Amino acid sequence: MSHDAGPPQAGGTGEFAGQELPPDGRIKVWLDDVREAPSGYVRCHSVNETIALILECERRAVGIAELNLDHDLGDFAGEGGDAICLLDFLVERQTFYPIVLHTANPVGRANMQRAITRHWPPESNSR
Repeated sequence: MSHDAGPPQAGGTGEFAGQELPPDGRIKVWLDDVREAPSGYVRCHSVNETIALILECERRAVGIAELNLDHDLGDFAGEGGDAICLLDFLVERQTFYPIVLHTANPVGRANMQRAITRHWPPESNSR
């Protein structure tokens, strides 16, 4: 994933992670090892790749509108674990971006939702 685009401009103009920034200047992140990202999302395959993207967003003052997460990351689990490990990383840092779960794994979903319910503030709009 390339992060070499120039710095974002005011008003959402500019490019980040190979995509034009939306007017609000915030990106949506899709973490999934198999499913393609819907239009308007930046796709990551692993937890480590997602963490690198989050850190780059923070470094460049690009907002994160949503983290949309699968749980089971298949072959990419060796690169940071399954997606619940991303939640652990965010909790440790006290960075509570809005989370949406799209995982088909009911146990993984329940575990991730429990972490969100326990740690994310109600105003984060996580679901």
